[in-house]
Amino acid sequence: MTGLETAEFLSDESNDIVVVEMAEKLAPGTWNQHKMDVIPKLEERGALLLPGWKLVEMREDSVEVEDVKVAGRYKNVPCDAIIMSLGVRPLGLDKNIMALADLTFTVGDAESAGRIAKATHEAYKAAMAL
Repeated sequence: MTGLETAEFLSDESNDIVVVEMAEKLAPGTWNQHKMDVIPKLEERGALLLPGWKLVEMREDSVEVEDVKVAGRYKNVPCDAIIMSLGVRPLGLDKNIMALADLTFTVGDAESAGRIAKATHEAYKAAMAL
């Protein structure tokens, strides 16, 4: 979803947008309401959306993508810049920072990649435990 949101932001600035997504559908695992908001805006602004394609090579002025269902079917897409959004992973809290406090809580994506509702619930429980 962060990739689509970045694409939307860049399209607000009148950039031409190409979104390459290896999965069959854009932003897999995200809430449909978010996609239903962003994808039509991108389409309206003329963005090229390529679900089911994977990035195989970055060049100075283009990217080479391959159809995930048809091996050997390639497409060259001209571009001026490449922005990669490759998902999220938890980084945790720095042990030096944790050593400065008597009590610490790790919530949200610092604990595990997830949704905002889970992170908000965890933060609420941490605040109530104070």
